[in-house]
Amino acid sequence: MYTWQQQETVSVKGKVKKQDLYEVEVSRDGRTERTPIRLPDDSSSGTMQPAWRDWMIQKKAKELEEYAQQVRELAQNYIPPDLERLQEGLRQGELKVQPGGDPSEVRLVMHDYLKPGDNMTLVFNRASGQLHGIKVLSYLKTRGDQVTASAQFAELPDGTNYLSNMVANGLRKSVTIAIENLDHRKM
Repeated sequence: MYTWQQQETVSVKGKVKKQDLYEVEVSRDGRTERTPIRLPDDSSSGTMQPAWRDWMIQKKAKELEEYAQQVRELAQNYIPPDLERLQEGLRQGELKVQPGGDPSEVRLVMHDYLKPGDNMTLVFNRASGQLHGIKVLSYLKTRGDQVTASAQFAELPDGTNYLSNMVANGLRKSVTIAIENLDHRKM
């Protein structure tokens, strides 16, 4: 029904390393397809570096890119949540209501959603029943390689609930991936 733009920013220790813009649409089979939109390149410094230094910079950049990709993919396995997995968690008694917080919200917590020891909290608007936010605590390969993620959802004028933004943090390397969905247009 909609196309939109998605801005993705990768930061390390709070410093922006990469920013991309995509045109996004959902294919007929339900998959999200992203097409890059070229941003102006402001990285030309005009200085020459020794070849070995270029090689080291490229190697570090590639490692960082791979780590950021792993963090992004893990977060996207939680956000948005898989309805079948949530229903299974409900049947098995793993999905619990969490008390406290804002009285206009309902919080559901599920442990072991995707991996043993992970934790996902879903925040719903009590009045509308719409998903309002998600918070995730998980890990990549080992529990020492923690990843946190949070997402906020919003409504379009026609009432469609959508992922407004998501932030995923790879704590071991202080990498943050921020994704913002904007400029929704009906197809």
